[in-house]
Amino acid sequence: MYINKLKIIFFLSIFFFSLQGCMKEDLSNCIAESQFNIDIQFDYHGDGSGSIFGESIDNVDSYIFDKDGVLVEIINQNKGDITDYSGLHHVLPVGKYTFFNVANVKEFTTILDSDKISTARVKARHFTRQTSAPKCVDNLYSCITEVVISGNSNVQAKGTFQSSHIDIELYVKNGTDNKIPIIKVNNLPEMMNFNMSLEQSTTTYHPEMVYDNDKKAFASTFQTLRFTAQHPVEIAIESGEGILLHNVDLQKFIVENNLLPIYDKQESKIEILVEVSGTQVEISIPNWNNEDLIPN
Repeated sequence: MYINKLKIIFFLSIFFFSLQGCMKEDLSNCIAESQFNIDIQFDYHGDGSGSIFGESIDNVDSYIFDKDGVLVEIINQNKGDITDYSGLHHVLPVGKYTFFNVANVKEFTTILDSDKISTARVKARHFTRQTSAPKCVDNLYSCITEVVISGNSNVQAKGTFQSSHIDIELYVKNGTDNKIPIIKVNNLPEMMNFNMSLEQSTTTYHPEMVYDNDKKAFASTFQTLRFTAQHPVEIAIESGEGILLHNVDLQKFIVENNLLPIYDKQESKIEILVEVSGTQVEISIPNWNNEDLIPN
């Protein structure tokens, strides 16, 4: 009897020792690597009914917060990871969690203060005269998934992404000389919180203008955080010498050109043609099917 009790104590000791990782928040020691208790399936439909997740998403960073909004873990998945499975398999202890998933974060986006969900921010890079915007900035997508784990049950959830960016295409035709005009896009949203709402802080983009031989115009294409109809975005056009020629109220331009539906679309693009002749400036939507005339 005494020997049997010793055997029981011995095997129980081994058992609890093997589960020591379960005493904390890391369950990797008590559940095999091939097993999981969370299955989040990612998807993105854009403006259609079919999935275009694979075409639009290059990588996904998942920030996991507990019920108190404290960061538990960050999971980074590259293109290969999400090609193998468009989602996230993971193991977490019993509890309530919030997954903030942001896609396509690369060198032009910064995540700030992610230790708590209340302070975490997605920040777009600030482009100045000295650091012009490149041809393509990070085209961000994001989604929030709430997960509750109880007992030994497996939890299945959806992570349906939404676009967090708007494309802007600027074209400038200069009828007087070939000097590159200076374009400043003012009052663009600078940061988004982890509730996918924009912060009040704004920034200025100085997009790099490159001559497009096909369109015979200086051109710049870039993305900005997804602003709304309430954001007073302004485009300042200056001569090559830095003399202000014209200010464009972007929201007024959108209304006057019947572009308000862009705010209801996932993949939104605003095209603007600026035609300069001396100190005269005309603003329009480019129509590349017809020859654009320089104003006299």
